[in-house]
Amino acid sequence: ALSVGGHTIAVLASSLKKQDVRNISLAESIIKGKGLLLTEYSEGRGDGPRYLARDRIIAALGVVCIPVQAETPSGTLATVNRACNYNRALWVPLPLKSEESHPSYAGIWGLIKNNSVNVLKGKEDYARMEAHLKQLITK
Repeated sequence: ALSVGGHTIAVLASSLKKQDVRNISLAESIIKGKGLLLTEYSEGRGDGPRYLARDRIIAALGVVCIPVQAETPSGTLATVNRACNYNRALWVPLPLKSEESHPSYAGIWGLIKNNSVNVLKGKEDYARMEAHLKQLITK
């Protein structure tokens, strides 16, 4: 989103003070792009990151959940479950055939096989998703 001038919300799993040095330039880019860094943790609270707690906020903020990769089990699938509990739309890009047996896509393939997601297979599906999102946003 940043590279095309879009706005970004980054939900942090720790306080602003505890952010990893590797992410400082990304955080600065988000702020310069009129984005938002969001955390529920004050400085000095807790030692480690709280990814599952953060993911509940991500699931709640979005109108749609679009997981691209997910091992089983994974935090991504936990976020997907929360998004479903919040009645969010769920779409996944169809992994490539070469990714069929890769562990990083096992959760995505599971969602597809259970028919619990809308699958994006081609351009027409992206147009269908866009129309669906417009309906959700205007409700």
